[in-house]
Amino acid sequence: MNVKKNILVFVCCSFTNLSIQAQSPVINSLREALTNPKNDSLSLLFSLCKQGSSLPSDSFMHFAQMARAISLEKNDFTNRLWAEFYIGKCYVFEGKADSGLLISEMDMKQVRDIRSQFSVYHQLWWLKISCLTKLRKFDETFAECYKMLESGEKYGDLAAQVLASNAIGSAYFNFSSDFVNAKKWWMLAYQLAAPSTVLNEFPQILINLSYLYYGIDKNIDSAQFFLSKAFAIAEKTQSLKVYADCYSTQADIDNLENKPAEAEKMLQKGLQLYKQIGNTESILEGLTSLIDFYTDQKSYAKAILYGRQTEEYLNKSHSGSLTEFYRSEADIYEKVGNYVMADSMLHKFIHIQDSLYTKNKVEDLVQLETKYQLSSKEAFIASQKLELLRKDILIGGVAGITILIAAGGILLFRRYRRNQIAAFAEAEEKERKRIAADLHDNIGAYAAAISAGIDEIESKKLVSDDISMQNLKNNATEIISSLRDTIWAFNKDSVSLTGISDRLKTYIQKMQPAYPQVEIRIEENISTEKRLSPAQALHIFRIVQEALHNALQHSRSEKVRIDIESHELRAKISITDDGDGFDPSKVTHTGNGLLNMKSRAAEADFELRIEKNYPKGTKVILTATLRK
Repeated sequence: MNVKKNILVFVCCSFTNLSIQAQSPVINSLREALTNPKNDSLSLLFSLCKQGSSLPSDSFMHFAQMARAISLEKNDFTNRLWAEFYIGKCYVFEGKADSGLLISEMDMKQVRDIRSQFSVYHQLWWLKISCLTKLRKFDETFAECYKMLESGEKYGDLAAQVLASNAIGSAYFNFSSDFVNAKKWWMLAYQLAAPSTVLNEFPQILINLSYLYYGIDKNIDSAQFFLSKAFAIAEKTQSLKVYADCYSTQADIDNLENKPAEAEKMLQKGLQLYKQIGNTESILEGLTSLIDFYTDQKSYAKAILYGRQTEEYLNKSHSGSLTEFYRSEADIYEKVGNYVMADSMLHKFIHIQDSLYTKNKVEDLVQLETKYQLSSKEAFIASQKLELLRKDILIGGVAGITILIAAGGILLFRRYRRNQIAAFAEAEEKERKRIAADLHDNIGAYAAAISAGIDEIESKKLVSDDISMQNLKNNATEIISSLRDTIWAFNKDSVSLTGISDRLKTYIQKMQPAYPQVEIRIEENISTEKRLSPAQALHIFRIVQEALHNALQHSRSEKVRIDIESHELRAKISITDDGDGFDPSKVTHTGNGLLNMKSRAAEADFELRIEKNYPKGTKVILTATLRK
């Protein structure tokens, strides 16, 4: 007997082609419940789809399409994906793996958040692997299996890990006859699923292992151990397909142990269930197993009887296996001495072969004629293209010279503009540094001299008005401080947010002793640096200064915090206090301080907002967009 017959089917957990009504207690119960309008029809339809391997293909497709229609009506994205997954399985049942592959790939692209929908996403991925297996795309099958296994581990999807491991084992078995790796991966799938109820969803893993132990290792005990577990799942789930596969596998074990009566009984039970389901492919498989069995047992009359049934199913399914069937049937008739039927079978075999040969020859002639006509047309088109090419060369030559002249002019103009811009930039840089030097050497020197003179007047007690002198001294100090800030900014080509933050830290250190009752804190969170021109940097520094002074002098706050942030496309500076605060929307008169802050923000290309801080206080916010 051919004991390898079921393995390719096991890759996809029994993808089959179902055609007539199937009956089982579970399916009957679900069908009856579906007729009650009070029940949740979508849930029942999905339960029926889970029984797809025990359903006729047309019924399975009908239930899946009904589920899809309800999901679309409810705008239920996840359930629509589940319904389309089952529709894809139906296509594979019907031998339309290309259609199933298209559905899986299209639906997988629609899943944006895999973490929240990993279950249906991985089932669609498994559908893709099943289709690739059917299409015998070896390399792609292996690659997708390993990717799905990794994804199942990433998202903690045990079912996906089991499916991927089983599929890898089947790929090794079917594509390279590597039984060592097949056993390794099937055993891993079993070990992953066995501790949980997940194993009930994958009985084919057990049947795969059973086959490997009796068909390859000749280890009957281990084969029977795994098959018994598969029988238990079939009994629990009432799956006709699993029962039928178990019976066929048991027949192989019985036959290996020289128990022909038991083997015949199991094969008959399996065939009966395959016929009950209506899966033509499985029916043919069951019939072939019986023919092989009876041929081995030299029960040629029974082999011929089941051969006639096989011929009927092959003719209905238009299968390409008829040629091999007629040749093997001719051998059987010859063994029983019925040379008339043997000759008839050989004639049918030759007729099909001749038909295929004639068909192929006709197709070859059509292809040759098509190629000739195509060559003639291509020759004519080539001559036309050659003539057009000559004209194009002439026109192109003139156009090319014109373009070269124009391009040369543009390049010269651009070079002139670059030189001009560079000269302007250099002049601007020199002027900026000159202004900074003048501020430092002239106005700075005068301001320092004024401050020193005031100190001398105070030390000699030349003026008795201490308040006026103190005001003069404070003003001189402010002038010096302001000049230093201006020179700090103008001495640089550009200033970063980090540079502004460092300057503010220095400023706060000087301010803090005058306000010991207030906690002043600055926080940085800069992941993407923003560079500002000297003028922009000075504007921003002055705005923060003004906001800080307002918080310290007018708000009666206990805490003031400055946050400097810069992430990806946005920069943000905020000054927050917990003082008395005010509602900016209720302010009817805006002072010069606020007007100056808004004006400076606009000049620096920042947006300024002043908000009420909750539960109390005020928040000044500066934001800008970072340009890449």
